[in-house]
Amino acid sequence: MNLVTLTAPDGRKERCDINTTYLALLSWYKYLKDVDQAKKPNDLAN
Repeated sequence: MNLVTLTAPDGRKERCDINTTYLALLSWYKYLKDVDQAKKPNDLAN
């Protein structure tokens, strides 16, 4: 399993597998691309 370490702006680090990371980043990308029409990111992205 490939793990990715993500670091939040507050310094908190989390390790996630690549599929979970991809889905979370995709959710945030869709949200930030069109904030007015998009749904909030799901719980996976939080």
